[in-house]
Amino acid sequence: MGASRKVVVLTERSWRQPAHPPCAGSTKLRADCACSLLPALGTILVSASERIEDARADIRREDCVSSSKAIEVSFVRKPLIVVRFVGSPTDAEFREYLALLERNLQDSIARGATTAIAIDATAQPNAISAAQRRTQADWIRSHYHSLATACVGTAFVAPTAILRGIITAVFWMQRLPYPYAVVATLSEAEAWCAGQLAATPKSMAPPRRISGV
Repeated sequence: MGASRKVVVLTERSWRQPAHPPCAGSTKLRADCACSLLPALGTILVSASERIEDARADIRREDCVSSSKAIEVSFVRKPLIVVRFVGSPTDAEFREYLALLERNLQDSIARGATTAIAIDATAQPNAISAAQRRTQADWIRSHYHSLATACVGTAFVAPTAILRGIITAVFWMQRLPYPYAVVATLSEAEAWCAGQLAATPKSMAPPRRISGV
């Protein structure tokens, strides 16, 4: 473990009445007094820098919440939510991810706000399992009203036939209560979601697949 730092707090009084003899009239004494303050100032600056970095880390944690190492959920551009599958989640991790989305939906409903979701699975090494597809369909079914109330659309990034087939399989089991798009890139997904959020009034048309690939 590293050596602990001692934080020195300089009050106005300590600045006005230093412990050293008065420096007036002596260049050497003035230099000695200035040098004696440098270690304390350095300690204060290091401590302040650490507090700033801690605050930045807190902001980053709020902006990007990883429900697991396999799934990243970013709220930095809320009401646009960006979900990235970067690994193969376990069943427990997949349920945790759905619980995170549910909390966001309830928060949006409580505030009378709407949201849109861009989901990117291009970096996922393996497709979600059949059990997870059933879990996803069951979750949509049990949260159908909340989704219809708070979400204006979801865009799926699916550049391959395999990913498009998985999306189709889920919606065979349970359709979405709002429009969705299947596109080739994350930037296209974000742009489509932005258009849905900007649309007035909120579109509640039957779900439809919008070809973008």
